[in-house]
Amino acid sequence: LPVAPATKSLYSYQLAAVETILTHRRTVLGLQPGMGKTAVMQAVAAAIAAQGQRTIVVVPPSLRLSPWTHEFAADYPTLAVSVVEGQKAAAIDAAAQVVIVGDSVLSHRADDLIAWGASAVMVDEAHRMKSRTAKRSQALVALTDSLPQDATVVLATGTVAVNHAGDLYMPLRAAGTRVATAVSGGPSWTRYMAAWCTTETVWTGRANVQVVTGCSDPEGLRERLLSTCMVSV
Repeated sequence: LPVAPATKSLYSYQLAAVETILTHRRTVLGLQPGMGKTAVMQAVAAAIAAQGQRTIVVVPPSLRLSPWTHEFAADYPTLAVSVVEGQKAAAIDAAAQVVIVGDSVLSHRADDLIAWGASAVMVDEAHRMKSRTAKRSQALVALTDSLPQDATVVLATGTVAVNHAGDLYMPLRAAGTRVATAVSGGPSWTRYMAAWCTTETVWTGRANVQVVTGCSDPEGLRERLLSTCMVSV
């Protein structure tokens, strides 16, 4: 590891995940719950900070302090970590190397985070970003699209799709157009839906719309993810 944690030793699969992320940069961290995704992402953030670059960590609000802030303090005590508070626009701590933000305020603070100038974005429980119309999902895509091409983006989730294959599109799109194109042959929702989703036509009272009901090729989608962007064991 470029920077080793102070209180724990990472397992071999975690070390491999860190190496893969630092090498390939745009990834879906698909380790199952309990396999230490937080430890992997924190090791990556510490390595990025050692290069003089900044990381934004997007998490469910209840996880901002525990485990994220507390484990950063325990394992990387010299790392300057700041927690974004509130919805009101304000400059992000210029001295911070890592900023932790709750996904519930992401849409309100997106401009502040973009202006802060990160080189990496990591999202914990990324399946929470499954809705294409949710403001936080759209804000995440705007944030990751603002990064340099060589930036690191990690979408971490132990449940890649909660309901159906359509849930995976926004996390893939947040990983970048290159990742979305590698998975579906193009970055658009239409290309993804045609490649991997089963649908049915539903009349809304105003128009017919295509609603995703499942996955047309689950094994094929898994293999495509593993061969292009997903870290799993």
